[in-house]
Amino acid sequence: MILYSLGAGFVVLFMVVFTLNHGQFPRWLAWAESADLPKDWNEIRDHPTVEFFWGIVELGTIIAFGWMALRFGMVKIWPHRATPRRKASFVAGVDAPPSPALVFSKLVLGGIALLFAGLGSLALRQCVTRYQGNLPTWLPRSITGADFRDCCQTLYQSGWDFASFTQALFFFAACLLGIKFVRSGMAAFRGLARMRKIERATEESKGAAATQPAS
Repeated sequence: MILYSLGAGFVVLFMVVFTLNHGQFPRWLAWAESADLPKDWNEIRDHPTVEFFWGIVELGTIIAFGWMALRFGMVKIWPHRATPRRKASFVAGVDAPPSPALVFSKLVLGGIALLFAGLGSLALRQCVTRYQGNLPTWLPRSITGADFRDCCQTLYQSGWDFASFTQALFFFAACLLGIKFVRSGMAAFRGLARMRKIERATEESKGAAATQPAS
């Protein structure tokens, strides 16, 4: 997780340098010309929005997954230090109901993460097994990053490298995070519906009691 956190910081620094230099490769990075940095720079210069978007999404997802796994491990090792989880049941008039915006956000983010994981895994499998290292015909090149295209070529030709491992880890992390968000959103939705039902029943009972004649 530390390595990918440093990678995320490098992506942000790359964005700043790219913006300040108006897309031109800076002279103070001439020492990196023997590496793949100029190639990556040219890819970003040609498609800055797509490359920066996927860089932030991939690294952010992996870091979030690493933090979730670290937190889960700490809870298992030191359960007495774990923060108590929010109750699954709600008491009308006592507990604050979950925010509908939060419920909706969890469900949407979870669905998007599962969509990325499913389509990305399918595309990665097909580009290796059916398309000889090229992108599947149903996947537009304009919305894919250079790392994904390089990953297809690497897996088809020689096997795994760090970039290919990162892509696979991203899809795996997106799948698990998507499941977590969807489950959490559904639980919050059921709690919200239960809270609203209890509140309506309470209001109806109060109204019925108010309309009864005094004995």
